[in-house]
Amino acid sequence: MAYQEIYVIFVLIIIIDMKRIEYTEKELIGDYGISYINELPKDGEKRKALFKCHCGNEYKAIITNIRENKSKSCGCNIGEKHGMKHSKYYNLWRNIKERCYNKNNPRYKDYGSRGIKMNNRWIKSFTKFYNYISLLDNFGKYKLTLDRIDNDENYDYLNLRWATYKQQRNNQRKKV
Repeated sequence: MAYQEIYVIFVLIIIIDMKRIEYTEKELIGDYGISYINELPKDGEKRKALFKCHCGNEYKAIITNIRENKSKSCGCNIGEKHGMKHSKYYNLWRNIKERCYNKNNPRYKDYGSRGIKMNNRWIKSFTKFYNYISLLDNFGKYKLTLDRIDNDENYDYLNLRWATYKQQRNNQRKKV
């Protein structure tokens, strides 16, 4: 292959990589539950936009930083400082971990000793757990609790839902 042909291929690859990606309002970008609001007027080389963080704050950021997961939040979860330590969702996350992994927890016999675990990505990251459960139908609705759809399976993607107390009672395993 001639030098000029290699150069042309290289330039084409760069042009393809630079293709402008358009986003729609409320579209989630990256892995951290950040939603796009709107693009801001150009004031430099990089495209910037207004985003809504998973914590609810709106903030400005460079679009490629969000897309490539270089910017993970408005700043609320730097070092997992998410500002939700006293929320019911944080307590839920902590209680699930306790039931599944702490042998001294009174509920361990119903969870951890049966092999019930939490998704590996969520064990050390409340933010990743919260980002997922907040996308489930009925999130935040009054008197709903997080329920495992299949009680013999883990706290994991596609096995969680927000359910009423009655739905949870009907979904319990039979006590022996």
